[in-house]
Amino acid sequence: MDCKVSYVDPLTRQSLSAVVDKSICIGRSPGKNGLIVGGADEYVSSIALEISKDKTDLVIWNRSSHSELDVRLHTGVRILFPNEKIVVREPATIIIPSAVYMYKIEVDVSGVEPVSKASTGTQRLDGHDLVLAVERIPTLCGLCASYFYPEKYGSAPLTANQIAEKLKTIDSELTPKAVNNKIQRTREQVEAATGAYLNDREGLASFLIRRGHITKEMVDKYF
Repeated sequence: MDCKVSYVDPLTRQSLSAVVDKSICIGRSPGKNGLIVGGADEYVSSIALEISKDKTDLVIWNRSSHSELDVRLHTGVRILFPNEKIVVREPATIIIPSAVYMYKIEVDVSGVEPVSKASTGTQRLDGHDLVLAVERIPTLCGLCASYFYPEKYGSAPLTANQIAEKLKTIDSELTPKAVNNKIQRTREQVEAATGAYLNDREGLASFLIRRGHITKEMVDKYF
């Protein structure tokens, strides 16, 4: 397995990258041969995470003492708690949170057999069946786009106007009102099916991403 990590500083826009030999530490002060992320940001741990590899597997280890990491795979988002590890065999996007910025680490791998991609149809969710209407998927991808691409769309979900504008190429009659209706119906559906209370658009977006109903692969199809 070959592995490369890359990062664009959200403040300076400087691009940094490194090839992973056996392992690499990433954080505010990761030590010799580490990748510095958020060097002046005291919210970021000295070593926020460590990535190591062998012939077939990649190990992502959250070495922070206080922060969760979002590990974004093609199937959805895995929340990695402090000192928790996950083994993957595919590219990943890792988000290191901060009080101001979200630091985005891209992990590219090659030389391994691709992971088979699961269907995005009916999925089991917390003991319930939740099937999202096909016609709502592009709108919901717009709602979730900023979580996968904060450097492009910002930290908050896109507005109904922005989603409608960006989806004009596939649905010229889509209006902001229709976007809001699709989002509201989905929110009501999720709450009725699972008993969860989603108090805003951010809550719905986070729920859909973390449960694998909207994935990076799906967002890339429309945005």
